[in-house]
Amino acid sequence: MALDFNGGSMSSSKSRKNVYAGHRTSIILEEDFWDALEECAHDRELCIDSIVTDAEKAFPEMSRTAAVRMFLLEHFRTKAEDTDPIH
Repeated sequence: MALDFNGGSMSSSKSRKNVYAGHRTSIILEEDFWDALEECAHDRELCIDSIVTDAEKAFPEMSRTAAVRMFLLEHFRTKAEDTDPIH
């Protein structure tokens, strides 16, 4: 995964239509977040729809897009802590 926060701008946003929590809908994320979502799904051995549903359950007060971003942030923070050789 290549999140480039130093480059000054993230890639363009893309909408994808799927079924989330049993409802056909779409979600708009930057391409880097789609890549992160795919990596998270791979890490957890789940489909993207399941990750989005889990994100909405974890952050019910947020919009779907914000919930996914927060869920991914937590996932990769945990993943980084698990592989941190210092701790």
